Amino acid sequence: MTRNLLDVEKLHKAEPLLRFLKPNGRRNHPNAFITNFGSAKQYLHDTATTTYHPCGTAAMLPPKQGGVVYEKLRVHGTTNLRVCDTSILPLITVANIMSTVHAMAERAQISLRRMRKSHLAFPSW
Repeated sequence: MTRNLLDVEKLHKAEPLLRFLKPNGRRNHPNAFITNFGSAKQYLHDTATTTYHPCGTAAMLPPKQGGVVYEKLRVHGTTNLRVCDTSILPLITVANIMSTVHAMAERAQISLRRMRKSHLAFPSW
């Protein structure tokens, strides 16, 4: 990460980007003016944070096990409220979570189309 940050700092000093930036312009941290490997490392130490993907906050489990959503994505105790995001996963996935989200959304879309087609007199969409 430190080397990458140093490369980004080099981009700030190269044309054509340089003409859009103010010399010694305002930065988000006093150590943000990177001059060498040590200053880049210190800046990352002071400012880097992690990101995470919350899972299981509305798990698809039976109510007795603390679940919030049925297998058809309907929220327990409701008639027409559904949830389709990572909150329904009872466990965090091993791989990148986006592929799981896309798969869930695709399955939900297919399921909702089937339910709409079988229960309502509207054309399929």
